[in-house]
Amino acid sequence: MYSAAPPAVLPRAWYRATFDDFLRQSTAEVIGQLALRAPAVEADQRDA
Repeated sequence: MYSAAPPAVLPRAWYRATFDDFLRQSTAEVIGQLALRAPAVEADQRDA
């Protein structure tokens, strides 16, 4: 019988936090979490 590995699961979101945690985080912290997961971040994208 053929046994295939399960497909890789992609994250559902690049940023996830409770509402309270989101309100406590600075803009830089949120953008930092997004940037860590992005393959490349252009200045125009970051500034948008």
